[in-house]
Amino acid sequence: MVMLAVRLQLMCYKYLWDNLIAERFPAENFCSYFWPGPQLLVFG
Repeated sequence: MVMLAVRLQLMCYKYLWDNLIAERFPAENFCSYFWPGPQLLVFG
């Protein structure tokens, strides 16, 4: 039963990903929104 749920979840993610890629993906907006700011300490 768990494997069926995992497979269904992967199928949903693939469907979402394919729909994002099929259209023009707003990479500029995505990067500017999710880009870490200078105040973020990545390695400490």
